[in-house]
Amino acid sequence: DAPGIQIQIALQEEQVVGVLWAVAEGGLPEDIASAICQGKRRPQGHMLLQSLATHAGLCDAPRLRLLRIMRIAVPADCRRQGIGLQLLQQTLALATEQAFDLLGSAFALDEELLPFWLGAQFRPLRIGLRRDAASGTRSIQMLRAISSSGEALVHQGATRFQQQLPWRLAAQFNDLPAITVAALMEGRCCDDVPLSTQDKQDIQAVAAGQRTIEDALPVLWRWYCHVLAQGAQKHLDADQQLLLLGRLLQHHSPQQLQEDLSIKGAKVVEGLVRKAIGTVLLR
Repeated sequence: DAPGIQIQIALQEEQVVGVLWAVAEGGLPEDIASAICQGKRRPQGHMLLQSLATHAGLCDAPRLRLLRIMRIAVPADCRRQGIGLQLLQQTLALATEQAFDLLGSAFALDEELLPFWLGAQFRPLRIGLRRDAASGTRSIQMLRAISSSGEALVHQGATRFQQQLPWRLAAQFNDLPAITVAALMEGRCCDDVPLSTQDKQDIQAVAAGQRTIEDALPVLWRWYCHVLAQGAQKHLDADQQLLLLGRLLQHHSPQQLQEDLSIKGAKVVEGLVRKAIGTVLLR
């Protein structure tokens, strides 16, 4: 009975097999949107847009109209049938008819949930800096544009998110799993981390044991951004992905990786990192 609530249901032979709960946000005057961005106002009922304005610097966000998806629930025995996606598509159609600018959601960053939202053409704009006390996971905020104004905001926010993500992986998100980082980085534009001919020679030298990993870390950092953006890490097994992500982007020490993967000896870790680099280069 709260204002702005929308409920969609999915039926099979008159039985409810899915529910989507959404709530309207935004459409605020420019002065209030500006006050939110400056941290002076926190009006209730606008959690997602308020967070993007305050924490991601997207000051126009509260002015736009957003339909935020709070929950999608499908019984366990009815999952993997596309019911959730159909509910989402129906909600998108209705939001378009109702002149919303954006469709959005905020949820626990989970390796099973993230592909669903990426597959539905939602783009990540922010990951929470703090872990949830109950679940131990971080939250992620994602949007899909509906209007041209929404498209401009999503493009701005998603571009900033991707530009900042490699740095945050070492400074703030060094606990994210390799599978999650790969999903977030795939398709990233890497014009901001170019690789020269000399860089590529350095990477070959590391794989061949002719240069130390420590000496080449700045180059390897940029190189692995390209690997993830192109999806080339799929040629590695799970442990190799963890090794390269941890060593090159998340700045884990050989000793930490040794403990995480139960490897005996830091030199063995470095040898496995070289081997994994060589595996990618051969593909």
